[in-house]
Order: sequence, then C-alpha cells, then structure tokens
Amino acid sequence: MKLKILDGESSMCSAYSFLYSYRDSKESPIPDINSKTAEEAFNKLLQIKTEISNDIIFKINEEYNIIMLIDESILFSNFWDFDHNVPNYCMSPLPGKTEDVNGSCVGGYFLGINNYIPNDRKLASAEVIKFLTSEYVQKEIILKYFRSFSGLYKLYDDSEVCSYTDCELIKNIQGIERPSSIIDNYDYYSSKYTNLISKFLFNNKPINEVLNEIENITKIHYYSIKTSKTGLVFFIILLFLFCSVLFSISLLFIPKYKKNIKFLSNDLWIIYIFGVLLIVASGFTKFGKVTEVNCYLNYILMSFGLNFFLTPILYELLVKFPKINDYSEWLKINKFKFIALIEFINVIFNILLLFSPMNIENSILDGKKNYSKCNINNAYGIFIRIFQTIIPLIKYILINILIYFEWNLKETLQDVRLLISIMGVNGILYILVTIFKILRIDDYIFYYSLYLCIILIFTLTNHSYFFIIRVLIKEFSKSNEILNDEETSNSKSISIKKNMTTDYSYQESNTKSSQVSNEIETLYNNNSEISVLSDIIKIHYTKYYYK
Repeated sequence: MKLKILDGESSMCSAYSFLYSYRDSKESPIPDINSKTAEEAFNKLLQIKTEISNDIIFKINEEYNIIMLIDESILFSNFWDFDHNVPNYCMSPLPGKTEDVNGSCVGGYFLGINNYIPNDRKLASAEVIKFLTSEYVQKEIILKYFRSFSGLYKLYDDSEVCSYTDCELIKNIQGIERPSSIIDNYDYYSSKYTNLISKFLFNNKPINEVLNEIENITKIHYYSIKTSKTGLVFFIILLFLFCSVLFSISLLFIPKYKKNIKFLSNDLWIIYIFGVLLIVASGFTKFGKVTEVNCYLNYILMSFGLNFFLTPILYELLVKFPKINDYSEWLKINKFKFIALIEFINVIFNILLLFSPMNIENSILDGKKNYSKCNINNAYGIFIRIFQTIIPLIKYILINILIYFEWNLKETLQDVRLLISIMGVNGILYILVTIFKILRIDDYIFYYSLYLCIILIFTLTNHSYFFIIRVLIKEFSKSNEILNDEETSNSKSISIKKNMTTDYSYQESNTKSSQVSNEIETLYNNNSEISVLSDIIKIHYTKYYYK
C-alpha cells in the first residue's frame, strides 16, 4: 500500500485528506489539528504503515508510483486522477473512519482578471472566462476529450457524460481543499506540516508534540491571564496600581497630607492623576485577542494619558516663571482656557486617527509562538501618529527648559529638584519605547511584558514617588524631628536670624546672578545675543520673583 508522505505537495494532500476521512460524520468539518480525533487519525496511519506497508513504500516518489501502477506491482495507491482508466485498477473513495465517510484532496487552478488593465480588456477577459467555464467546454473538452473531472456538478446527472465517466464515484467523493488561505506563505506551511508528520511516521516523534507544533505554525497566541502566569501577574499588578492611583485622590482632601503636595492645585492634581490612570488603563488593552478596537483604544488612552500628565506640570511651571511677565499673569486667570486649548489639539488628532485603517500584523515565527500586534502602515496614519508623538515631546522639552529657569526659585525649590529626576527617568523611558518599537521581538510574552514594565516604571516614578512616597518621607522626617530646650527658649532669636539669613540669601542670589550677568556683558561688549544669555543666567540663579 502506498500513501505519498515524502513527495512534496502530494504528501500534504495525503495527510490532509486522511485526516478529513477520520471525521465523525459526513457533515462534520475537518477535525482540529490538535484534537483527540486528529491524534487517532495519524495513529491509524502509523498502524497502516507498520502492519500492511513499510517505510520504503511510504517514501516512494510520484514517478516510481506511476511505474508501479503500470507494472501492476502495487495493490493500493492513493494517487492523483491523472487518467480515468488505469488498466486493471479502479478508482474508489479513500476509506474513512466509518463507511459513509471518506476524504479526497481537491485541487485545480484559479482564473482571475488583472484589475490594472483597461475596462474593455476586462470585459473581453470576462467573456473568455465565461467560455472556459461554460457547460459546453466542461462537457465536450474537459470531461470527454481530456477525460478529466469538472467542477460543474450538474453534468454528472447527464446520461451521456455518465457513459464515459464514473458519475457515482464523483458524487460519492467528499472533497476537501488544502488550507491555502489560512496563512500567507502556504508553501512554508505545507513543508512544515509534512516534515512534522514524517518525523512522527519515521522518526518516532510523539504525536502530541507533532500536532502541537503543526497548530503553532498558524495559531496566533494572545497575552492572557488564562494562558500565561506572567500575564496574570502583570494584570494583578496593573489592577493594584490603578486602584492605588485612584485612591491617591483622597490625599488631596486630607489637610495633614495636602501641605506636602502643594506643588499643584487640587484641580491640576486631578487632571494629572487622570492622565496617569489613562496610561495604566492602556496596559489592559494588551490582554486578550488583538482587535482594531483594542489597538485604537491603546493609542488613544496613551495619547490622552501622556498629555493630561504633562499639561498640569507645564502650566504650573509657566505660571511660576521667576521673571514676572504678562503671559504668566494671563495664564493665572485663564487656567482652563489654556488647558482646554492644548488638549483640543490632541482631541482633533485622536479623532483623525480613527479614520486611519488599523493593521493587525501577525508575526509568524519559525519554531516559536506566533502573535499579533497593532500597526499603522499607511501614510495618513503615520502622519497622525508622528504629530501625536511630537505634542507630548514638545511639552517634555518645555518642562525641562522651565526647570532650568526655576532651578533656584525658593518657592518651588524641592519640587523642581524632584521633578528633574522624574523627567530624567521619563527621557530614558521614551528612548526605551522607541527602541521597543524598532526591535523585532520573537517571544510574545516578553514583548507584552516589556511594554507593561515600561508602564509600571513610568507610574511608579512619576506618580508613586512624586505624589505618595514623598508624603510618607516628609511625614516620617517630621516625626523624627527633636527640638531641644535651647532651641525652644531661643525661638525668637532663631526667627530673627532666619529673617536675616533670608534677606542675606536674597541679596546673595541677586548679587551672584547680577555679577555673572555683568561679567558676561562686559566680556562680550554687550552684544544683543549675549544679553539674552545674561538674562537666562539671571533667571536661573534668582530665588525670588522679579520684574
């Protein structure tokens, strides 16, 4: 007995049609490749090879198979319908699991019309296809002259056709097409499929491993709390972090803690916290099946989150610019106009993004688990995404410039010094995200876990430290302060000394900044560009607001 198992596409047809013949009933679909039925089917194929055939016969190629048919040296052969009448042989459906079930691999050719030709040629081509698929051509040429089979099934009810064709055979055959549409590179799939089946039949590779590897050729794996322990851990961490950030809003309304987080007003803190919440929420879109909705949602949540996080900080630094100016004064009385204007731009770009086609890119990996990821590969969508990236980047740069200007401003000294550390970490994270998007990562669990790690680090450095841990540190420091009797009895003198020190510091600050400015101007003969540099230095060193 011969089943073509090591002979190119014939092997694929043999294996696939045999699996199809092992379904439970005529109406049943082909068994899932990693099912118990599939395991039983290929174990039966191994039994056939072992008991009534052998390795040599199973490995015979098509050419030698034809010779064996002509020489009549083979009893059964699962072969193509290259001729209706092979002497002393008759065709029959491949036996199946039950008597009313069989399977046969169906093949053929596709006819198509080029979409990039003139309409008159399209119409002419359509007429040719109509002629080739007409009843006359199929009956007189395909069936009668070439003695091949036709896909026009109504011809098998024609008595003339049945006089030279086994119509009952064709009606009883239960055909199955090869799975050429389940993957872009079908040749790769077919080669891997047959190689794995061969390892099972000839190299004793366990069938469960073989079927699992075949399934993984096309199976798309998703980052899920059900299929990955890593996914479950990250989901719990994200959920805890989200709740913690949400709970931190309550600190704004507790006087004991409010004095330690007075860098922003309550309304700005709420906008800031809302931004952090959106960034954390974007991480949840990475769980489960990758869909267009999840992709859009991830982009939008991250876009709004970054902007809501940065805008309050930018506003506060602009308002507290050391040199009193009309712009800062306008911002003080038009807080929400400023925020609404900036965020309106972001809203427009997010709405425009919805009109860009979203591509779900499947990463097909040889020998590894495939996975999907979001991708925008059209010019319009890329243009929108670039602008969505530029907006928070501009805010980030402006914040760092303003930090330099307000570096010595006494009112926000601690907050600004803390902010530069946070912005430094954010810069590193921004670089990591850029590298993350460029690199091709083959492990889907590592790919999604790395993305979530970046979100966790961002949240911990920006919110937890800036908003929560700082409060705890100040409270702990306060509880450890010990005032001795001498300090208590001399509180008045200390106060006087403090005032003197403040005045001296103010004078020292102004003197230092003035000296540096004067030296620069004198050195470069009061050049206008140097004058600007002098102003920058003066602003940087000042400790108090000035006109």
